Amino acid sequence: MMIRQLKLKLYSDSLSNLLIEISNYLLSENNFGSSSISCLNPHSYFLTKENIKFYCSLINSKWLLCDGIGVSLFFNNVHRITGYNIFMELSNLLNNEVLLPKRIFFLGASIDCLNVIQNKFSKDFPNLVICGIYSPPYKNSFDNSDLDIMIDLINDSKAEILFVGMGAPKQEIIFEEIKESLKYVKLSLSIGAVFDYYSGFSKRSDVISKLGFEWVFRFIQNPFKLWERTLISMPIFIFDVLIESISVKTNKRD
Repeated sequence: MMIRQLKLKLYSDSLSNLLIEISNYLLSENNFGSSSISCLNPHSYFLTKENIKFYCSLINSKWLLCDGIGVSLFFNNVHRITGYNIFMELSNLLNNEVLLPKRIFFLGASIDCLNVIQNKFSKDFPNLVICGIYSPPYKNSFDNSDLDIMIDLINDSKAEILFVGMGAPKQEIIFEEIKESLKYVKLSLSIGAVFDYYSGFSKRSDVISKLGFEWVFRFIQNPFKLWERTLISMPIFIFDVLIESISVKTNKRD
């Protein structure tokens, strides 16, 4: 499914089919370099309009998932796949399939959060190896020395799968900037708040998430942080989708 205004191509198939595609990709001997999975919701869509680096990172993602209920409501033929779901299901796939990569690196969040993740992940997925974790300094952007540290740590660990949890657009931009220098990483997932959910540092309701109202739950928990994406990003996304729908209908009549 193409969002024509920004030329963003959303992955439209189911989670089960996505896992098959990822498995085939990881097993293929014809793939060179690192590919990425990114997630799109109304707020990240809004950010692409003002951040060209972020926009390019989404364009270059091998799989761009519909993570927000606001997106899935307007594109009925697109399956909603949340960052948390792909993180858990992919980890389970890697854990159970003998031939798939096993070496995992977690980049982002606080060191306390990463320590909890390391302990829990090792128990949940015993066949996988957490070969590295890194909590980068908290800043809006990173210079070359910061990026070099990340590259060296990831390469030294020989990680094959990279989970990045710094929030959009930072996490996607960082991967775009370092991917050409990664020697062993085959796949990176930019999954933002998943680190906090999985570690238990933030609460998550599975029932509310399945109903598509996770954004309400998060807004109630942290209204000062999330007011912009709720009160500004969503209306802009809705307006753009309506304009696009009118444009498509007009072109069909012509």
